[in-house]
Amino acid sequence: MKTTKKKIAKFRHNLAASLIERDGEVDAVLTALLCRQHCLLVGGPGEAKTLLAHRLVEFLDFADQAFEAQLNKFTEPDELFGMFSIAGMKEDRYERLTEGMLPRAVVGYVDEVFNGSSAILNTLLSIMNERRFKNGSRFVDCPLQLLIGTSNKYPNGEGNKELKAMFDRFLLRRTVSPIQRRANVSRLLWDTLSIEKSDTLSINELCEAQAEVGSMEWDASAKAAYEEIIFQCRRAGIDSSGRRLRQCVMAVQAFAYLNEAEEVSQDHLGILADCLWVDPDPEQRREVVSIVTKIASPSDLICNSLMMEVDEIIENLDATDVAATSTACSKLQNTGKKLRKLGSARSERCCDEIEAAIKEIKRRAFSSASF
Repeated sequence: MKTTKKKIAKFRHNLAASLIERDGEVDAVLTALLCRQHCLLVGGPGEAKTLLAHRLVEFLDFADQAFEAQLNKFTEPDELFGMFSIAGMKEDRYERLTEGMLPRAVVGYVDEVFNGSSAILNTLLSIMNERRFKNGSRFVDCPLQLLIGTSNKYPNGEGNKELKAMFDRFLLRRTVSPIQRRANVSRLLWDTLSIEKSDTLSINELCEAQAEVGSMEWDASAKAAYEEIIFQCRRAGIDSSGRRLRQCVMAVQAFAYLNEAEEVSQDHLGILADCLWVDPDPEQRREVVSIVTKIASPSDLICNSLMMEVDEIIENLDATDVAATSTACSKLQNTGKKLRKLGSARSERCCDEIEAAIKEIKRRAFSSASF
């Protein structure tokens, strides 16, 4: 089992390193896989949502049991659930041929997931939640471990019940933003962003990892912090269902496992920032992040906050001002020291970005100096 944990951790590192500013999305998808839940990624076209899903499938040695589809208003149920059996229809049995379709998939990826018809969405809800599919007159069990849904926008909250129910079925949700940092835009433009190959994960290894996730213990401070987060959210008018709160327990355990921990501590509660908001309103998402950060102080959210400060320093810097350049480099070095103390893989990558930024600032300052 230790080997499996390290294998998943290595893939997490390689995947995050190959996708710029997508650490949170990588963690959300892998956490969902480890706790048998589903993940929603929402952002504009070309922001690596599909690439992330494809690279995850490549990591699984049961990729032949993956299913992919894109929904639009013309998509027919046959395209996801299989065509009706002609032989069955001759015998008055309306059963679908599900081989190679979503009801038989272990991992599914559905693009523009909110664009399906009511017939498609209602069937998806049953597969996602109960892992059951009604084929003709009988229900069959579905082996689905993870469904990744992607969309260019959130449902507006005013739509039909199917959209609201579909949104609720995704335990983990991430807003995928364009690349923000100047150094990372340079990486996007000029670096080779291939992923370092990892050993693949078998279905048996995944099931073993999920079993270990389910048996992970919580320390007392983590339990108290989670309960406090729940009540702070309720005071802010953010009231998750009992089902979601219970599912979050497993999500936090999965995130602790992903970080190669032996038990759940307060720092692993950071994943709740992707789980506890119930409405797509950006203000509610920000409020949940604020509450989780204040109570749990998870290192990844601290990284995000410190890197926002780094971005502000770089954006406001006049490279021709020698004194300002020196002050900026000093501030960046101090931020790097704070990040190193966190001791996480994410903080180490942030430190590398800061070091690269300092070198670039010094280069620009030297180039602009007059002799």
